[in-house]
Amino acid sequence: MNDHLTEKQLLDLVDGGVAPNRADGLRAHLAGCASCREALAEVEGFVAAIAAPPAIDEDAHVRAIMTRLDAPRAVPAPARRWGRIVGAASALALAAGLVLVVANGQRGDPGFTARGGEVGASLGRDVGVTILVGLRALEPLAKGTALPADAALSAAYTNVHARPVHLLCFAVDAAGAVHWLYPAFEDPRTDPASVALERADRPRVLPTSVVLDAPAKGRLRIVTIVSEAPRHVSEIERRPAADLVAPALRRDFADASLTELEVEQQ
Repeated sequence: MNDHLTEKQLLDLVDGGVAPNRADGLRAHLAGCASCREALAEVEGFVAAIAAPPAIDEDAHVRAIMTRLDAPRAVPAPARRWGRIVGAASALALAAGLVLVVANGQRGDPGFTARGGEVGASLGRDVGVTILVGLRALEPLAKGTALPADAALSAAYTNVHARPVHLLCFAVDAAGAVHWLYPAFEDPRTDPASVALERADRPRVLPTSVVLDAPAKGRLRIVTIVSEAPRHVSEIERRPAADLVAPALRRDFADASLTELEVEQQ
């Protein structure tokens, strides 16, 4: 076997879903291929971490969110909503994320066209972010999708950039309210930094899924901003609604790679 093992073959080895004689052949390939052994170890680590997700008291979490929604807002900004974190990605979600290796972050994909300066262009080539919908059976979210109000959203990414990179990901609904996916933003007294993305030449699913809090029906724009320097929630929260559109964001985040996915919120 001269080619590298596919993601499906690696997953089959981890979960025992391959016939013994076939498994022998796959393991013989692993014995002589350091790259595939490294990939297998990564899959095993993901599955082990996901097998026992942290317990979440959802009732208490919802009560805490509602309390914060009623609290005074510390930062003058457009209407703000907090999403409900609904849990960690499952093993099935991991499998779905690994399949994205072909579609996620390719240079020819118009969803990842870089704009701005040289750094932004490099980030657009080296880092791909795919928005996912679902909780267990994750699927890439397509432009124009009719999104149910209770849809769980998450993301997968690849990152082969030479320097550290960070992600801001948020949605702007038809009423101009900002809904945060990454980083989590649940307390107006805080100013979370963008999420650091580890290097990954194979897609990684970010560990939490989020249900948006009462998004307005109509057009919903999901924005991702990938930058080398850490950015903060306040850089978005303090902007007036007119400056949350893609041209204004690209102007002010010229050193970043910015993408926008438009769907229809039901």
